[in-house]
Amino acid sequence: MNYAAARQALIESEIGSMLPGEMLAELFWGAQAKAFAAGDIVFRKGEPTEARFFLLVSGELSLLDETARKELMRYGKGTLLGEVGLFNPNETRTATIMAAEKCEVMEWDFAALKVDLRQTLGPVLEKIAFQRISNYTP
Repeated sequence: MNYAAARQALIESEIGSMLPGEMLAELFWGAQAKAFAAGDIVFRKGEPTEARFFLLVSGELSLLDETARKELMRYGKGTLLGEVGLFNPNETRTATIMAAEKCEVMEWDFAALKVDLRQTLGPVLEKIAFQRISNYTP
């Protein structure tokens, strides 16, 4: 992964404008880099969230309706994913996300983050999740 590009994607993301710089740096270094090939499933609706969320660093991801076998939406660099599932009372994924092309993501385990970062980041992620749900129209 190109770490300079990953850092820039984080800074330019929805989270980037809502967290102080020192917390962004802490978040950056707490991430795991992952790569997906076109067609790989990042996560599937109904799977446990395991308190994980993602930031798309490069490539594109698709929101899928697996029942209808169609793409509902496409996401590009800087998109936060998996945050809605963090607030699902069932602790399961609410959507299926597939790599539309080769892509790289940063992945975090929310539960493994330091307490002060979780306390600040939690309300930010909740706000982003609520906005995502409010703006969604299938």
